[in-house]
Amino acid sequence: MKWNRLLPKLHVYGGLLCTGFLIMLGFSGYVHQHHPKFIQHEGRKASWEQRIQSPDIEDRLVFKQAIRDSLGLFGHTPWWKDYKDSTGISHFMISRPGKEYWVTEPLSGDLFLVDEHRTGILNVLNQLHPLGAGMQGHGKGPGFIILWKWVSLALGIIAIMVLCITVYYWYTWSVKKKHWWYYILGAALIPITLYIMIWLVG
Repeated sequence: MKWNRLLPKLHVYGGLLCTGFLIMLGFSGYVHQHHPKFIQHEGRKASWEQRIQSPDIEDRLVFKQAIRDSLGLFGHTPWWKDYKDSTGISHFMISRPGKEYWVTEPLSGDLFLVDEHRTGILNVLNQLHPLGAGMQGHGKGPGFIILWKWVSLALGIIAIMVLCITVYYWYTWSVKKKHWWYYILGAALIPITLYIMIWLVG
């Protein structure tokens, strides 16, 4: 009897607790995958030069993270924001909630150029994916990064519990006839088949 009383409360209040989180996560997932133009708004800009020793590292990701740390910045370094211009000069981005830094590497010497862009609130939502994952290799950032990682983990677990309770209620209340199992099995096979195809191709 106590379990029957707990499940409805967990279903309702757990769902309400996760609503805002899931909306933000869904929006950031859309932006992360499709990169719409309205998210690219940039505010005020600052630029500076800084002399640092260029590390002798072959791995590009580790190299960029070492540059970031030497510059005293934090954030992740998205691989798709890294290129060489027509003169052979390399540029890469360091991205964090609310700010983006474009780093220009010198062809020779140790003078690095940094362009700082202040981004809007929608860009902060876009950063939920790397931030929720702990922003791997984010450098020495503030404590809210670790805090958000654990908050998002807790809310994710609650969301999964709410989903399982929803499936349980649907099963106990709706699956009354045997032929419904064929519909359930057919629907379940769609993502499973896609998953197997991706695994085989990959």
